[in-house]
Amino acid sequence: MKISFQANKKLWMLPVLFSTLLACQEDNTTGPQEMTKTPEGTTTPAEPMNSPTTMPEPTSPPVSRTIPQNLEGEVVAIDGQNFTIKDSKGEEVKIQGTSMTLIDESIQVGDRAEVRFSEENQPTAIRKVRGT
Repeated sequence: MKISFQANKKLWMLPVLFSTLLACQEDNTTGPQEMTKTPEGTTTPAEPMNSPTTMPEPTSPPVSRTIPQNLEGEVVAIDGQNFTIKDSKGEEVKIQGTSMTLIDESIQVGDRAEVRFSEENQPTAIRKVRGT
C-alpha cells in the first residue's frame, strides 16, 4: 500500500487538530468533592469551595469629596508646590502640585487663583486670575 506525500501530511495533522479540539473544550468537571458528616452519621457532599455563595461581598469604595473640574478662590498659603485655596463657600482646599502641574510663578498669598483638574482629580494648572 503506497500513500502519497500529501495524504501522509494530512494524516499527520489529524492528531494535532483533535488534541487542540479537546484542549479547547470547556472543563465542566468539579473535581473530587469533600464529604461532611451530618449529626445523624450520614455523609453528604460538602459545598464546593468556589461556590458563589461563599464569596465575600464586595465592599464599596470609601466616599470621597468630589473635586470640581475648576476651582477658583483666594490663595491662603503657599509652601513650594502646595497651595491652600479658600473657595467661594469659605472652605479651605489643599492642592498639591506635581512636576506635571503648570504653576503660574507670579501667584502670591492673597491673589485669586484658578485650579484646573484632570479627570483623575489631579491638578493640571494653577494660575493667577487677573482683573475680576
